[in-house]
Amino acid sequence: MKKLMMMAAAAMALSTAGAQTWASGNGNLTLNRCYQGSGQYVLCDFDYTLTKEDTSELKWSTSDLVYYLANGTSGHAYSVSTAGSDFDKYYGNATIIKGVPTETLFALDLPSGSTSILAMVIAGHRIDNVPIRASATAPAPAPAARPAATTTTSVNTSAYNAVLTSCKAGANGTLTCSATLTPRR
Repeated sequence: MKKLMMMAAAAMALSTAGAQTWASGNGNLTLNRCYQGSGQYVLCDFDYTLTKEDTSELKWSTSDLVYYLANGTSGHAYSVSTAGSDFDKYYGNATIIKGVPTETLFALDLPSGSTSILAMVIAGHRIDNVPIRASATAPAPAPAARPAATTTTSVNTSAYNAVLTSCKAGANGTLTCSATLTPRR
């Protein structure tokens, strides 16, 4: 019983983790913000932190980020810069080490005056309603995460019923859910 309650509490804590960071490949990907750059492009600032290896080659392509606007248009990033490199119209790459966030900037050629991105997909992760800030230093609230498919599973023990909701599949077969425990009568 005590073990089940601890597992449920851990599942609930994991399900409320920041909506801006995802497990991706051998590390974690974080959207920091999107903002109007000094030129015509909107810049979306991501960090990738290697967690499963000591070193690796990080390589992003402009086609790795797809955006969708409210007017029905979509596109790929115009250019990319990784680890402070010059912007390139095709790739940004760097050798990275475990535990050190590596910044990648994607430049998007959006219509003038755009204030948000309806959705973007990067490395298989969808992010909805991404605000575009006026500058890199303007505060960036967390984008609204796309609601996950909800699966409800009842788990019976001798003293409690557990109902798991809002389950999301994670890396390596993990499952993150919210849990409600009710005493059995």
